[in-house]
Amino acid sequence: MSATPKDGTSVYKRAASIYYGAKSDLHTVCMVLQPREVGSMSVDGVWSSDIGGAYGWEAIGTVFFENGRLLGGGRNHYSSGSYREKPDGHIRFHLDINQFGKKRALFGRKSEQLSIDIRARLDEKGKTILGEATMPERPEYSIAVRFRKRGELPE
Repeated sequence: MSATPKDGTSVYKRAASIYYGAKSDLHTVCMVLQPREVGSMSVDGVWSSDIGGAYGWEAIGTVFFENGRLLGGGRNHYSSGSYREKPDGHIRFHLDINQFGKKRALFGRKSEQLSIDIRARLDEKGKTILGEATMPERPEYSIAVRFRKRGELPE
């Protein structure tokens, strides 16, 4: 997936389209992506992670966000990294992904280790993050990503 395919559709618009299903329209997509003030809302918590593909969203693992740090994993990978929240709901992530067992092709290649950046946006309810993952050394590829909040961190 490229950030802007030949038809001009952005990854954010495709992600929102996948999120809202086939019945989504431009108005719905724009509502999700409009800038807004989030205030003191934090993304700290337990989140599921999905990637968008030709057949919709595919669950890939669980991620724990806490004070700018993230840790997560799935059946064949584990990840660590950092994130930075902005008051308008934008979030920037950097992840180091380590694959083991059966490796999946990401960004046009299979690799044990990948470093990726994600530009994303938190929805107004604070329950869904939609974004675009890119690999700095492979800018021709991008992947739609979604995180859904599943709970608070245990104390």
